[in-house]
Amino acid sequence: MSSTYMTCRFRCQTVPQAHPLFDTFLFWNEAALAKAFLLFNTAFRVTMCQSYLHHTKPEVLKRLAPVYDPEDPKEFPASLWLQKVL
Repeated sequence: MSSTYMTCRFRCQTVPQAHPLFDTFLFWNEAALAKAFLLFNTAFRVTMCQSYLHHTKPEVLKRLAPVYDPEDPKEFPASLWLQKVL
C-alpha cells in the first residue's frame, strides 16, 4: 500500500484590513487558517500535531523526534502534519 504525503506550510503574512471579519476576530493567524481549512474538509487528516503532543504526551513526541528535549523551556514544537486521504 503506498501513501502520498504532502507538506503544508502556512506563513504568517500581514492581511489587509479590508473585511469586517478582521475587525471582529483579532486573532487571525495560522491556527485559525488551519482550523478553517480542516473544519469540513474530509480530504485531509491530521497525522501529528506537535504542540498537542508537547503538552499532553511529551514522551511520544520524544520517541518520534529524538532531538526534542521536553525539559528545555525554550523548545516549543509547533508543526502540524497533514495527510491527504482522497
